[in-house]
Formats: sequence, C-alpha cells, structure tokens
Amino acid sequence: MAPWKPVPSRLLLRDPVDRAWAAMRYFLANRGADPASEPLGSLRKLATSSLVMRFSQYRRGLSIWESVFPGDRLLVGFYEELGRDPEALLRRVLRPLGADADLDLSS
Repeated sequence: MAPWKPVPSRLLLRDPVDRAWAAMRYFLANRGADPASEPLGSLRKLATSSLVMRFSQYRRGLSIWESVFPGDRLLVGFYEELGRDPEALLRRVLRPLGADADLDLSS
C-alpha cells in the first residue's frame, strides 16, 4: 500500500482586523445590539475577548494546517482576492488539482 499523501488543501484568510470587526458585528447583531451605538468600553472588551482573538491568530492556525499539509500541498489565499480578482484566485485553486485552469470563466 502506498503511503498516504495529503491532497492539496486550500485556506482562505481575511485581513485580521476586518475579520475581527465582522465577527464583532455578527456577535452584536445576534444579541440585537447595534455596533454603532455600543459603548466604546464594550467594543474594546469584545475586541480583546477570546471569542474574537482566537480566530485572529493566523500563525497558530497555519502551523496546524502545515503540520498536516506540506507547503507544496497548501494554498493560502486571501478573502480580498475574491473581490479584486476572483478568476485569478479560482485559477490558483484549480491548477494544483490538475484541473483546467485555462477554461473560459467569462460567463
């Protein structure tokens, strides 16, 4: 039996500050609160909470992914690429899979 080799994996990261603000808005909206009217002290406490902070520790998360997927088997993309050039990001995802990255994506 051939040794197990992890298939390519993809990881999409977001600017940590934007991600933290989005998480905070989501958390507050679920409580029925409006972030714009929330006291600054409350926002500061939420921004430094373990709920928000643990998802902003990309180095820790990347270390875990890299322990399973060698560097040549892990593609790291950025959320902002979806808005800036989604076709280029999709092509970067397709190539390591052996899929036709040159297909017409115009439609």
